[in-house]
Amino acid sequence: MLLSEISLPLAVQDLMLVVFFAIGLFFVGKIVWSECQICGKLAFFGGLLITLGGFFKVCWKLLMASSQTDVPWLNNSLFVLLSNGFICLAWAMWRRGKENKPTTYWLTPVLLISLSLGTAGYFAFVKETRTWFFVLLGMTTLFSLLVSLQLILRSSKKQLWLAVGLFIFNSICAVVLGGLGDQTVTMQWVKQGIGTFSQGSFALAAWLLHKSEMRS
Repeated sequence: MLLSEISLPLAVQDLMLVVFFAIGLFFVGKIVWSECQICGKLAFFGGLLITLGGFFKVCWKLLMASSQTDVPWLNNSLFVLLSNGFICLAWAMWRRGKENKPTTYWLTPVLLISLSLGTAGYFAFVKETRTWFFVLLGMTTLFSLLVSLQLILRSSKKQLWLAVGLFIFNSICAVVLGGLGDQTVTMQWVKQGIGTFSQGSFALAAWLLHKSEMRS
């Protein structure tokens, strides 16, 4: 799809995906916070980074649609923020039931983020290739799947089978949509339509899990 083909309705509709996912991330953060406040802070921080990544992408689309103004950092920040956000969220969820000293709380996510950004920066500024994008995409995919796996396992332990199914559906959509191109406007609309249902499913599943956790 040509940049000139980005329309205002397409950009506005993309905001729905960001809103649905942000709602789901909020409930996930509350679940982590209820067990470990220090991990909850990291989970909310990760959720904020993920939401900002999606929001900046929407802002880029809105500018392109309304005035053909290309702001590269708004576009390129998507996977920079997503990868870092999912690293923080995955680590916070895994550490929530364990002893959390300041060193173990910060050291691992800081090292992982440094490794991710350092590798991406090397390919972007030294080699000047698009490999940086695939590095960040890989980190985003890996740690988002780790987040989904933990949510699926937690939901299955509580026998929340609807939530399990919704989390699985969201994970499958994320992987499949990430591998699809958007060479046409029609394909972009299809991707965003599926993505809306996917992120809505994530939000509903996260709410169901949070509701169950609060009753326990």
